[in-house]
Amino acid sequence: MLSDTSPAVDCLDGHTTETYQLADLSASPRLAERYPALEERSRIAEQVCSDDLVRVYLGAVDRQALYGISTIAFLPTPQEWDAGARWVRCDLAVVKGETSPFEPVEIDFALSAAATTDAADFLTRCYSTVEDEILDVRCTEPHESRDVNMWMPVSPEPSELEIVQLCVPSVGEWTALGRTTVESVSGVLHVEDNGSLTLRCVAVETNV
Repeated sequence: MLSDTSPAVDCLDGHTTETYQLADLSASPRLAERYPALEERSRIAEQVCSDDLVRVYLGAVDRQALYGISTIAFLPTPQEWDAGARWVRCDLAVVKGETSPFEPVEIDFALSAAATTDAADFLTRCYSTVEDEILDVRCTEPHESRDVNMWMPVSPEPSELEIVQLCVPSVGEWTALGRTTVESVSGVLHVEDNGSLTLRCVAVETNV
């Protein structure tokens, strides 16, 4: 949760953040006087700047797995707060990578409904194999498969046939949209931080 005093620009001009939600905090009795502490600011951000709102703003369908989209919440500056300002602003940034340090990418298109436009692949998760390692990449980069936004816990490790059987329904939903030509169904197995195994369903695409 930050404060921001930078000037606004048109969303069709070069920019690194875009506002998708502005919420009024004036009705909260806890915020009547004091500036919220860091922990409370983080809680406000989680409640107001939700992932569901991000997907609605971008126009993403269920089978579009977003990639490199970061949410930033802004409060008034302490000076604005003292003057009576009570709001939280939710911004989106497109970042260079999800595992690298926060580095916004300058874009020259509006993020509103962007998942329905030619910019959709720039915001979507695909997979590329480099030296036997499967890497998350933007779908505008060279890739072999596309994440269809169906991640499920699995135990024990499923066979190739079981992966296909588990992923056919969600890949079928993506295929029905007719956005890309799908060659086959597969999945990416991912070990979570707690050691559990997650299956990410993917559509193997042709001519990518």
